Amino acid sequence: MPQFLIRFISMFFSIFVVLTVFSVLTGYLLYGFSIYFLAKRQSLNRPWLAFVPIARFWMAGLLCDDAAARLNKRYSMRIWLPIISSVGAIGNILNLAVIHVVMQMFRLTPEMILHNGAFPSELAEVLTRHTGSILLLEIPIILCSLFQMARTVLEFVAAWPVFKLHSDQNATLYLVLSIVVQLLTNIPLLYIFLLCIGCKASKQQPLMPIKLR
Repeated sequence: MPQFLIRFISMFFSIFVVLTVFSVLTGYLLYGFSIYFLAKRQSLNRPWLAFVPIARFWMAGLLCDDAAARLNKRYSMRIWLPIISSVGAIGNILNLAVIHVVMQMFRLTPEMILHNGAFPSELAEVLTRHTGSILLLEIPIILCSLFQMARTVLEFVAAWPVFKLHSDQNATLYLVLSIVVQLLTNIPLLYIFLLCIGCKASKQQPLMPIKLR
C-alpha cells in the first residue's frame, strides 16, 4: 500500500478518535447538567451525583422514579438503569482488552493489516487458523453492544415521566423526536431536550420532596 494512503488512513482514524472523544464528553456533560438541574427542581438529595460515573445513572433512575411517583405511577429505574449501565461500561473496558489480546495472541500488527492491501495473505492465514478463537472473543463485544442498546432504551423509558412532569404538553413530541433522531443520526437529542427542560426548571420553585416506596 502506498505510504501516502497509509498516512491518510492514520490521519482519518486520528480525526475519528478526536471526534468520538468530543462527542462522548459533550453527551456526558449534557446529560449531567440536565439531571443536575432536574434533580434540584424535584428536591432530590445529592444532585451533584449527576456528574459521577455510574452514580449518575442511579441519579437519573431516581429522577425518573420520583417523577413517576408524583404522577401516581411506579418505576424502578434507580435499580435497573445503574445495573445495565455498569455492565455496559465494564463491557467497553473488556472490548479494549479483547482487542489487545487478539493483537498479541495472533501477532497482528498495523503493518500486517495495511501491507499489500486491506486483506493480505498473512492476515487471511491467521484468521483461517484461529477462526474459532476469534469468534469466541467476539462474545464480550456482542454482549456489550446488547447492554448498550438496553441502556439507551432504558434512558428513553426513564425520560418519559420526567417529560410528563415538567412539560406535559410536549412530552410525546420530545420523546418521539428523540427516538427518531437517535436512530437516524445517533445525535443525543434526548439529552438536549432534558437540558432545556432542566434549565427552565432551575428557575422555578423546587417541588416538595416526597418519599419513594
